[in-house]
Amino acid sequence: MTMPKTLSPGLLPAYAMRVLSALEDAGWEAWIVGGWVRDALRGDPAHDVDMASNAPWKKSEQALREAGIDVHETGTAHGTITAVVDDKPIEITTYRTESTYSDFRHPDSVTFVDTIEQDLSRRDFTINAMAWHPIRGLKDPFGGRKDLAAGIIRAVGDPQKRFHEDALRILRAVRFAARYSFVIDPETQQALEKCSGELALIASERIGQELNRILESKRLGWALKYERIVLRAAVSELAKLSKQQWEELCEEASLIEALAGGLCPQTLRWAALFSQNTVKEAQNALKRMAQRTEVVAGVEALLMENEAAADLLERKSVTREKVLNLVSELERMSKGSGFPLSFQLVELWQARSIVERWTDERRRNIATIKTLLTELCAEKLPLKPAELVLSGCEAMELLKLEPGPKVGNVMNEILHQVTAGAVSNNHDELVSFVRNHAAELTD
Repeated sequence: MTMPKTLSPGLLPAYAMRVLSALEDAGWEAWIVGGWVRDALRGDPAHDVDMASNAPWKKSEQALREAGIDVHETGTAHGTITAVVDDKPIEITTYRTESTYSDFRHPDSVTFVDTIEQDLSRRDFTINAMAWHPIRGLKDPFGGRKDLAAGIIRAVGDPQKRFHEDALRILRAVRFAARYSFVIDPETQQALEKCSGELALIASERIGQELNRILESKRLGWALKYERIVLRAAVSELAKLSKQQWEELCEEASLIEALAGGLCPQTLRWAALFSQNTVKEAQNALKRMAQRTEVVAGVEALLMENEAAADLLERKSVTREKVLNLVSELERMSKGSGFPLSFQLVELWQARSIVERWTDERRRNIATIKTLLTELCAEKLPLKPAELVLSGCEAMELLKLEPGPKVGNVMNEILHQVTAGAVSNNHDELVSFVRNHAAELTD
């Protein structure tokens, strides 16, 4: 990729220019740093804007407030404040260097310095260690622009030192490589693997955040294949897998992404990651990494049905009723995602059928299930009593029932008749059905 030597001043959003001008009008120096510079050089200046300045944070705060800009003291111990313009947050950090990292996450202390070059020297990778100014142009002391053009992830300075400072940078390297389809510099790769054990010292929720971003890159298969040591160190459940399980996991993860055309929901990607683990292991890992409740429920449902519904694939004929039962069960377990999860389960089966070389009969059944799912989805069938157009109160009145378990049994039977095609989910038809079958419903 050909990289421009600098960037057009017009790329900087007006809200960011206002903050930069406020600092410089007060006599301070400021630069745009971090992800915005990296992505703008790639032609995608959509990243949040961060700045670095030689102004002590209190002076930055004063200059910004005098310019009528809202300011929040978000990290003053490390020299960071956040300005907000047009509801857009901009972090401004005083030039600094950092000491040792006893907890492998936060510097024990910071030293405020005078130059942007000194500040850039503390950053993780060369592609993130560039600064830009709309007048002074690009500041690139570590060759980040060249590495960006060549597609290389390279640590700034000594890679082991960078990873020892914050072990999460190990996963960040994998994430950037996956996101941009870059390669990792050999010395940096060697340090990744050597330092990977330090990931055990990182908070699980931070690991979960980075893994989420790796999954979003659509290159989970690549990460599993080429960063096995790192991912096994990051997630203890993955370290339990045998060599064969790992090889199948790599292939399956790549296939799922390909079969879904790169449009996999995050639930399916997490299910793919843990498809060789037990449901309990997946559940423990996801909860430990503080994933959203709906994601955990969805992955649990997919992995449970992946095993429980296997007999459906062995049948000589797959019926509408059996497929609807599958959807209903997924709906119950996920509390509202029956159809989306059913299609995701089919994609899991399709990938596994290729990896494990399933029989032609099983593959035909997968195709049949997918066709029936499409038809059922189009019919907008109710999957639970609450989705019936006839309420429980109306059924009680029609059948002269008192509140109690019997009402629930009646509603479930009505639902069964609707999903079986005996009656439509139409109010008048359901009223007529209840009246005509009162004896059977209340027996």
